[in-house]
Amino acid sequence: MEVWAWRWEGDEEGLRRLIREVLRDEVGWWGMDLAALRVEKGIPQAFLDRGAAFGSEGEVRWARRGERFLALILLDAGAGKGMPEGAEPLSDSPWPARETRVLLQSLTDRRVHPPFDCYPHGHPEGALRVREVQHPSGWILLSLRGFVS
Repeated sequence: MEVWAWRWEGDEEGLRRLIREVLRDEVGWWGMDLAALRVEKGIPQAFLDRGAAFGSEGEVRWARRGERFLALILLDAGAGKGMPEGAEPLSDSPWPARETRVLLQSLTDRRVHPPFDCYPHGHPEGALRVREVQHPSGWILLSLRGFVS
């Protein structure tokens, strides 16, 4: 299995359009800044400083830089046809990947106090389906793909 990578930079509306065009299917997202952590379904109405939107074939990660956003787009092989304007392929991709699962912390645990009662799949526990991606430099990145009950 392989994951292809692109770089993108633009404004908030451009990031919203990028997520809609690239991920197409049911989207989940997480976002954070110094005051908040949010996990929801759909495309964000307002973007926090850092976060990721993800669907079954890929992920778009973003970081705010003033009024602009930098994004890393990670897509399964074949999912990146017709990339939006401004998306630049990274020269060292594709990167090898394998599917795995990551358990989510139970939101019913009294030691956990997030600002939400359940994850976007409607349950207070479960797992994330992820791609474990190996970058050529050696680092490993987990690319979110969906919630599993």
